[in-house]
Amino acid sequence: MYRFDIDDERWGEFEVKVEIDDVNLMTKAEEKAEIKLPNLAESIAEIFGMVMEIAISHQVTKNAVLTALHEAGLAHAAAFKAGRKVSEIIDDLGFATEEKYETLKTAFTPEADNFEELLEPNESKIKITNQKDAKETLQTTLNQIQ
Repeated sequence: MYRFDIDDERWGEFEVKVEIDDVNLMTKAEEKAEIKLPNLAESIAEIFGMVMEIAISHQVTKNAVLTALHEAGLAHAAAFKAGRKVSEIIDDLGFATEEKYETLKTAFTPEADNFEELLEPNESKIKITNQKDAKETLQTTLNQIQ
């Protein structure tokens, strides 16, 4: 305790100035700021606390993003399976259909190798089944069968 008290008296006299070149990373303008900390010991503790807070916040955000992407993938897989089963039912009932592909914009790239590439927007081609040369819609035809 004596050693810490002596160090605090020795270093505690000096104010520590920390200059930050760019305060807001979300804008292109470089806003400079200066932080004044009372002494070296408090400065080290304050900086260490800030670094810990940033690291924890980054990890929490990363986990939330990956969870959301995983759930979006599960929803996409469920929709794909349901669409395939509906297509099989339509084929079994003998309706004339035509298939075409359309481009769908996605918010991420599922086949990415790393986290940065995963967050890049992408485009996927999806198959859409339409009724071919029908005077009635598929729903009205199914209603007649019912």
